[in-house]
Formats: sequence, C-alpha cells, structure tokens
Amino acid sequence: MFCICEHLYWGVGEAHFNHLFRGEDMRKFPFLTRGRSRMFSDTINWALYGGINDIGFATSSGFNAYYGDLYGSGEETFPRHMAHRSIDFQRQNLGVNRAHIDAIHAAGMAYIYYSSSCTFDQSYFDNQTVESFAGKYEMHADAFGTPGRRYACFNSPAWLKFQIDKTVMLVKEFGFEGVFFDNLFYMLPCLCERCVDKFRSLTGMNLLEVSREISMLDTDEVVHNKGFNGRQTNISDLGKYKKYLRYAEFRRKSIEDFIRAYRKGVEAQIGHPFAITANTHLITSEAVEICKTGIFDAYLTENGYSFPPETNEFSYKLGAAIQPDKRRAVIVFTRTLEGMPTSGMFKSAMGESMAGGGFLTPWGFVLHESSDHKREVARYTRFYEANEEIFARQDNIADVAVVTPSLASLVKKLAGDEEQYTNNGAMVACRMLADINIVHDVLLDSDIFDEATLSKYSLIVLPEVDIISDSNFAILKELAAKGTKILITCDSLRYDTELNERMEKLEGNGVLHIPEIFPREYTHERLKEKYEIINAFDHVKALQELYTDGILKTTAAPLTHITVTASECEILVHFVNYNTNRGPYSTRVIPDYNIKTTVCPGRIVTEAYVFTPDNCGEPQRLPFEMENGHITFTLPQLEYYSFVRLR
Repeated sequence: MFCICEHLYWGVGEAHFNHLFRGEDMRKFPFLTRGRSRMFSDTINWALYGGINDIGFATSSGFNAYYGDLYGSGEETFPRHMAHRSIDFQRQNLGVNRAHIDAIHAAGMAYIYYSSSCTFDQSYFDNQTVESFAGKYEMHADAFGTPGRRYACFNSPAWLKFQIDKTVMLVKEFGFEGVFFDNLFYMLPCLCERCVDKFRSLTGMNLLEVSREISMLDTDEVVHNKGFNGRQTNISDLGKYKKYLRYAEFRRKSIEDFIRAYRKGVEAQIGHPFAITANTHLITSEAVEICKTGIFDAYLTENGYSFPPETNEFSYKLGAAIQPDKRRAVIVFTRTLEGMPTSGMFKSAMGESMAGGGFLTPWGFVLHESSDHKREVARYTRFYEANEEIFARQDNIADVAVVTPSLASLVKKLAGDEEQYTNNGAMVACRMLADINIVHDVLLDSDIFDEATLSKYSLIVLPEVDIISDSNFAILKELAAKGTKILITCDSLRYDTELNERMEKLEGNGVLHIPEIFPREYTHERLKEKYEIINAFDHVKALQELYTDGILKTTAAPLTHITVTASECEILVHFVNYNTNRGPYSTRVIPDYNIKTTVCPGRIVTEAYVFTPDNCGEPQRLPFEMENGHITFTLPQLEYYSFVRLR
C-alpha cells in the first residue's frame, strides 16, 4: 500500500500556525476564515416577509456572522431587488433596520450587509447622475431585463464614489463589519470611453472591434436565465481566442481595480479594516482568476443550488486552492432552484462543509418554512462551533490532484460555449473520485507548479486543460518520466498561455490519454436507483485502473464521500453520506454500518474517537489497529456526517 509519509509533508510547524491563526488575517476577520465561519443568511426577507423573521433563531444557534439586506436599499423589492437607491432614500429608512442590526451585534455576531456591485434603480437619481453611473452597452440597457434597473460601469469614478459614500454612511450608523457584493460577474462589455481607453492601455487593442467578435456579449445573463445548451468548443481560431484572453484580462482588471479602490476609500474614512465578500460563483473559471487577486476576504457563492446526492465539494476544494496561506472560507448559499430541501439534505450538506473547511449557510427564507429545518441546522451549527478549534487547523490531505481547466474554459465561454460557464470537466472528475472513495486535491492551472508540490501525488488528472504554461508542462514532463501517473483528456496541454500550439506530447508509461471529455451526463446518471451505473463510465474505470494503492481504503458504500484532513496534532477522516438511492429529493439518506477503513498517516497514533452531531452525544472512543504504519478502524454507523479523530 502507498504510504502517505513518503509523499506528503505533515510537519507544518508552530510558527506557521501562529501566523495563520493569530496573525493579521485572523485578527481582522475570524468569522471568514476556514473552519471558523458560521454565517446565517437572511437576505430577501423584506421582499418575502416584510421584515426580518425569527431573529432569536439567528442569534442563538451557534452562528458568528449574519448576512442580510436592508430596507430602503432597494433590495427588499422584486423584481428590482439588488438595485441601489439613493443615499438620501437610505438615510430616510435607517430606523427601520436598527432593531435587528442591534440584536445581531448584541449577540456578538458580525453583520455583512448586501450590496449590488453594478446595478441601480435609475428612478432614484437625476439624469446627470444616471449618465455618470451607467455604462454604454449594445445590448440590454435594463439590467436582467428589468425596466428601470441599470448596469453601472466599474470604471466610472462617479459609481465608485457613490459606493464608497453609501458604505461609509451605513458603517458609521450601524457598525457593519463587511459587505457582500452581488452581480459582480454580470458585467456586459461596456463600450464607454473609459473602458475603451483602459482596454487599449492594457492590450493595445480596440475594444469596439474585439467586442463584436465575442459571440455572447451577455454570456452571464444567457446562462443565468436560459441554461446550458451542451455545446462544446475546441480552440481552433487562435487569433480570435488570443483576443478573448485579453478581454478576460480586462474584465478581471476592471473588477480588481474597483474593489481595491473601494476598500481603500472605505477604510480610509472609517479608520479600521472592512471585510469585502462577493457572490463569486466560485465554480466559474473567471471567478477563480479574479479570486486569485486576493481582493476578497472570503468566497461566498450562490452555486449551492445542489443538495444530496449532488455536492458542493468542488467549491470547497477550489477555495482551499486559492491562496491557501490566507485560509479564506468558502461559504455556500443553500438556495435551490428545484424545490425545497429536506432536513436530511441540510445535514449531509452541512457535514460536507465541515469536511471542506467552509460553511453551508442556510438562507432564512428556506428555514422559515420548517421547524425541523431550524432544529437540525441549529444542531449542526452548534456542533461546528463546539469543534471549531479542531476544524480551524485542518489542511486537506490527498495523493490525487485534479487540475482545473480555468484558462481554456475562459476563452471557450467567451466564444459562446455555455457549458464552460463552470469548470465542468474538473467538477465531474472530482465527483467521480469522491464517489469511488478516492481522496483528492484541486490545483489551479494558472498557478505556477513546482516539483515538490506535485511529487506528493501518485495520480494527476487534467480534464480538458487545453492551455498550460511551458514551465508547468516541463514539470509534468519530468514527473511523467519518473513514473507519476497522469490522465489527460481531449486537447489537454495542447497550447501554451499565448495560445501557441505545442508540438511536444506528454509521454510516459503512466500517461493515459482519453480523447473524450469527462462526461457531463455522469452528474445525473449517477443518481439513478442502481448505483452500478457509476462503474459503467470509461473515465471511472480509467481512474480506478490508474489509482491502485492509496492513502485510504474503505468498505463505505458508493456516494459516501470521504475526506482526510490533518494538523500537527491529529488526522481527521470525514464521512459524508449522500446515499439516498432515490435521486436528489429523498427525505433521508440510507444509513451505512460497520465501515472498515484503513489510512496511512505516517505517524504514531495513540487514540481514536468518533464525532457526530447526529447523536447529540460526546465523542466516542473507537478501537483501532496499527500495523506497518497503517491505521485500521471500523465506523459502527454513519447516518449523515461523522468524523474520526486520530491523535
């Protein structure tokens, strides 16, 4: 059996942990860090209920932060919610909001308030102000097709000043700890003079000409409102795609400059750090590249439409891969587009978030529908709170890496491939690995690889990673020559970052090339009643053949997702049960029993305990055997979520 100690670096060091958990980032925003974030979301309550509901639940259930909208901001009305109104209008309605904000702060919770990043209600501003805010668009003057709701330009100084002034006013009134920016990626190609000049200075190109070549000017809106068409795009017209890369750079730079200037302006006037979060839609390729700039203090994301046995694991792994030393939390909203979740779905999904170091924040309007929801969410949140110090110091441990195809997805998306709105290839690969109990990491294709980092993996998966730097290709070539197993699909590694076609192929005894993409239909086919369908996919078979010995062996049922994390003082083996066997809207999971599991921690273990929020009891001592560096234990029962702590 492959031994983890030969490939993984375990010794993190006390100084390192002191830096992570008692350093600058932790001192500023502990409620937004990995393993510590427990945020309650009550946005849209004004629209649905006419006010904030059940504030007592929010302040007494183990949460340490609150995310909500404000009456008078425009966020409380549909369909114009998320559109800014004037500062004067907001001032007139300060009193309506004060009671619930004071209650949140009195409970020791941070308050993150909702703000649209780039839409406003033009009826609350004079014509001159509207013109100074608004961008120049060839399509859809009305944001999201809503009359009177307009898109602002991120490069507008007037829009930046308005956002700063409004935030400063609210912070001085209410003491808000941070802001959540929505709509950040719904930025159509603005063709105003400011954007044209900025694009030319960045790229030397004419924005007006480039925008006409982009086939989906409102890519985000089409995907958001119409769904995917399943079309796949190959990178063939290299001249056009090079322009797409430059345009993507311009979008990233416009957003980055806006957020940095906003932070500087706000903090200069309030005199202390101010948390900035955003609806990152983290699973999108563009979001990954923007988050890498470090402009956000946590990654809030609305891609959490999925409940068991769908998963949000990919989001948590992506967040861990982005500037890992900053330890920013991934906070996933529980909104679902297909129906109301059950209490059991909440429990599996919240267990998954604990394993991933993030948090599945419940939207208040979902919880208000059920007392069972409230009871179980409170149970799991308090469990998270009670074990915060354990969760906060964990790092993921794996010997398989999945590389994201962010760069390729970016240019394909701009070419009109709606399927590339998300990193679907990597997402499917991760889902397959999780379903067959193979622990894994996610790496970013745009990061700079080093041999020391990659050599700890016995298998590297590159799903549709068409574009990769020459330096990263060279490291992969060295590892392939040394026997590292590498799975590539389609046109992976075909182009460098300037979209020059690479003539050299990746070769080695352990290199396997599959011409087909990771099948998107797997996500749905795996939910059929007979889970034998999982093993019918060629890509699953390939992963199983390449990965023969690993750090974990288990008898757990399919769709039991296992994660191994570690700190200096312990190893945690997390078990999340997604086995409903009845599709995504089952009332509860099917419990599993006597799950025999072997891990190779590379260190001496003296005790083992099982923790679970499902029995509301104390940790239970767990018998184990240790032989040749391998730890074997049997988990007596898995309902929704448990973790085994090896010390």
